[in-house]
Amino acid sequence: MRAHLLLALVALVRGSDLHRYVQQDAFDTLEKELVYRPPNALNAIETETGQTPLMMAVLMGKTQTVKLLLKAGADTTIGEKDGYTPCHGAAFQGRPEVMKMLLEHGLPCTTDRHKDGYTPLHRACWGRAEGHTETVRVLLKAGAPADQMSDKGELPVDLTPNANTKKLIKHRLQKIANVKISMDKDEM
Repeated sequence: MRAHLLLALVALVRGSDLHRYVQQDAFDTLEKELVYRPPNALNAIETETGQTPLMMAVLMGKTQTVKLLLKAGADTTIGEKDGYTPCHGAAFQGRPEVMKMLLEHGLPCTTDRHKDGYTPLHRACWGRAEGHTETVRVLLKAGAPADQMSDKGELPVDLTPNANTKKLIKHRLQKIANVKISMDKDEM
């Protein structure tokens, strides 16, 4: 029993170290530390934010660190304190390169619906920066439906204040409409 408590305490401390290395962008130290980590340290949850080292790296846009943590076996299903997954974090922050990595790793970023009714595509549409537009582009290319409604009935195109994102989504919606019209003509 005592050994389990000690191991849990070590994992918590090491987890805190991993978080600090992510925050400080100490990639080489993090890479070395991962070799000696206790079993659960890779997925340790930071007390205030509820974030794992992976989620922290995703939100900060640290692509090299995200890649390292994914390769080391970080649990991609652990969200932060409000349940947002790495897919939602990358979308909200407008991190297209991170989103590509998550998709390549097999995460369901095109369909991952949060309990608030929004998908990563909706979250990426909220942003005003070019990174958000590029994240939308990555998600659409990966198969996220441009006509996917939120639980409140909102389309991604209606959620974006970004003119470039709006143009991108409208173009995709037009393609969907053209395919539907073509299919309707074939049925006649």
